[in-house]
Amino acid sequence: MDKKRSDTGRLLIVDDESDSLAPVCELLEKCGYMVNGYTSCEDALAALREDCYDLLLTDLVMPEMDGITLLKEAFALDPGLVGIIVTGKGSIESAVNALKSGAFDFVLKPLDLEMLKQTVSRGMEFRRLREGERKYRSIFENAIGGIYQTTKEGRCITANRALARILGYGSPEEFIAGAEDISTLYAEKGRRQEFVGLIEKNNILTGFESEVFRKDGSRIWIREHARAIYNSLGNLQYYEGCVEDITVRKRAEEELKNSREQLRRLSAYLESASVLFH
Repeated sequence: MDKKRSDTGRLLIVDDESDSLAPVCELLEKCGYMVNGYTSCEDALAALREDCYDLLLTDLVMPEMDGITLLKEAFALDPGLVGIIVTGKGSIESAVNALKSGAFDFVLKPLDLEMLKQTVSRGMEFRRLREGERKYRSIFENAIGGIYQTTKEGRCITANRALARILGYGSPEEFIAGAEDISTLYAEKGRRQEFVGLIEKNNILTGFESEVFRKDGSRIWIREHARAIYNSLGNLQYYEGCVEDITVRKRAEEELKNSREQLRRLSAYLESASVLFH
């Protein structure tokens, strides 16, 4: 079946005591979440198999299955699930063990409802950030064009598979290890300095075309788009950019240029020959 996730967030709440479960579900529903509550761990796991949830809030001590075991089984079904443990003050050590097992956080009984709302809200924000990072990583790894991050000094921080392939390396790791100074990739001396100077002036750079060396020493042409990334204090952190291989286009342009030059020379020759014969 198709699995759908609410935009507001879907919560799975588990507590073997229905008197404790009901008010928590009601509170979180009022906060705008879609909530499903269960007194049975097995029922909760069955629900998780059938649908997508963002966050699991579970009591720690339950007769059917303890909260840590429930979290482990839930994570096996959905590794991206955020888990929060509810425990009594006398079970802090168990709550710490839950954190070691992958729980995002824990809240203490008796429940402070405001604290509970804040903890769930932070858990949902963590889920969104992690999901966003996962999607970015997928785009980064599977992009057709090369993507990179470098320091101002020219040390490569990250690179994707496409960039490694463009430059003739077997993997991003091999490229990063083999290209300790990005400036040595450029065939034209001082080209990296031009790159840095233009970004420092405009904070962004588009259509920067350069001839570069591949791993085997052969040369190709690339086109770069890049920008400077600053932290909240305004300090430069790194440059990030994308690269496309334009070698075919540059060679076609060179061939067209040579053809035009040959035509120009032929035209000049024919014109001079015409003058001689007249």
